[in-house]
Amino acid sequence: MSEPINVLLNLAPQVQAAPADDVERYRRAMTDLALEQSVREGYFLAVMEHVKLGMYLFDRSGSLVQANSQLNKLLKVAQVETLPGVSMTGFCNFIVAQLGPLALGHTRIEAFAALAKSEVKASLNLVFQSGQVLQVAHSPIPVSTLADGTLTGGGFVHTLEDVTERRKAEARASHLASHDALTNLPNRRLLKQHIDVALNDSQANCAVLCVDLDRFKAVNDTLGHAGGDALLVEVAKRLRQCVRGADTVARLGGDAFVIVNSAHSSRDEVAQMAERVVNAIAKPFDILGHSVIIGASVGIAVAPEDGDSPDRLIKNADMALFHAKRGGKSSYYFFDIDLEARAIERRKLESDLRVAVAQGQFELHYQPYFAARQRKLSGFEALLRWNHPTRGRVSPLEFISVVEELGLITELGDWILREACHAAAAWPSDLTISVNVSARQFINHDLFASVERALTDSGLPPSRLEIEITESVLMENLNVIEPVLERLRRKGVGLSMDDFGTGYSSLAYLRRFNFSKVKIDRSFISGLADENQAIAIVRAIIALCRNLNIVVTAEGVETELQADILRLENCDYLQGFLLGRPAALAELPGIFSGAGRPLLNEVKRG
Repeated sequence: MSEPINVLLNLAPQVQAAPADDVERYRRAMTDLALEQSVREGYFLAVMEHVKLGMYLFDRSGSLVQANSQLNKLLKVAQVETLPGVSMTGFCNFIVAQLGPLALGHTRIEAFAALAKSEVKASLNLVFQSGQVLQVAHSPIPVSTLADGTLTGGGFVHTLEDVTERRKAEARASHLASHDALTNLPNRRLLKQHIDVALNDSQANCAVLCVDLDRFKAVNDTLGHAGGDALLVEVAKRLRQCVRGADTVARLGGDAFVIVNSAHSSRDEVAQMAERVVNAIAKPFDILGHSVIIGASVGIAVAPEDGDSPDRLIKNADMALFHAKRGGKSSYYFFDIDLEARAIERRKLESDLRVAVAQGQFELHYQPYFAARQRKLSGFEALLRWNHPTRGRVSPLEFISVVEELGLITELGDWILREACHAAAAWPSDLTISVNVSARQFINHDLFASVERALTDSGLPPSRLEIEITESVLMENLNVIEPVLERLRRKGVGLSMDDFGTGYSSLAYLRRFNFSKVKIDRSFISGLADENQAIAIVRAIIALCRNLNIVVTAEGVETELQADILRLENCDYLQGFLLGRPAALAELPGIFSGAGRPLLNEVKRG
């Protein structure tokens, strides 16, 4: 088979679909005649017309000798053949004249025309200012000598394919591979590239800020995924407004964002950016017609002292973020070397807690509370204690939040309810037991069923059990928590709001839920002796609750003066170290000896 027909048949698979007679006649023509003669006889064109791409042929003298009708359609002309003998440069100019100027920075006419001289297969893209992209494939036809010494072949064949939509699809796929689909921010993959660029710029100082939203889950649970997604989009917009053009804002997934501050002059400047982020996110959002208030915590790592690679900087910034969230949220924290040691200790604590739950290393202690006026014992609050085999007694402040984060609170919460109810069932019938519950027990678990089992197994009447919840629990997921509280109330279980006065919406919750008791936070009780403001707040809370038929307990009572003031203000119940410290069941005074109820001072002495 002659070289020209080989070239043509290799250019595009569509040629193979040409009628066999045409192809065979073309083969014979290439064997017996010069290429120019075969073109004139039309055999070459017969095959070219079956190619679905634009195609044209230049001979070895550099003149256009043939083009197919598909090229006419591509260039939007009636007949390219009206340009016989045109040079490659002239033909290039003709294409540009038809489709418009080439985009700046892309292949120039000279480079396009230079393909004519290439002796090997080559390709290039013509990108036009209109956005259209043509892919040009160049295939040279070698010159050969016939038996009579006549030269045949030479020149080249080009195909033109409109790849505009393909390129757009590829660009979209490439963008999606490196960007978050929801917010259109760079994702982790592109983020690392940006950090690499910033690290390699000797003129720039690089800082990485990990940003996590506070109370996002509550919004997502309340307004649904549509509301959560809408909030994330708005957060992304605000974060962009907090940075400069050279900085990067990325989303890692969920409610986790990262900012790359690529050129700062000092740590103070980075801190100012973190403050802008915290303040910007703290402002209310309008989401699906609802006013939504969240917060943001920020962890910061600065190169090179906190890391010289993307992974290390992100890891250390995330470690600092964890510390910021534990420190009260809606704040920022710079990484320091001690955090790594604390992270190692944290992982050890998590491991020990898993073992503690499996091996039952916990016990309950009970702290009494008294009717203030009668000074008579009314019940106990169950408090969790951990007896670690090597650490000794571990404070709940150190491990309760970790237990919740690990998802162990459901199993442990069930155990606490069972133990407390069984203990109280053996007490005199007028004593109650209070048990604290976590938001996760409402959201990830059937708390009502857990309470029912504990009451049934122990035989404790529902009226002797009191469930204590903090306002932060209510904020987690009202839609889930509210019906559970209502079922507990109907069953006869008491509902108590703990730490009252420390939240933002306590009064609204008092109106919405039928609480039987409110516990005034110890921060107000500690100031009773010397702060008029504290007395005024306590007085107002007691008066409000009395009007709502809600009894009041003051917790954290540590002095006789505090107790006297609270009695004068008509507080219903008192609880604190003055009255009795938490103690194991076996260590409680002889309350159940049949000698009657102890008075306040009796338990204190005991």
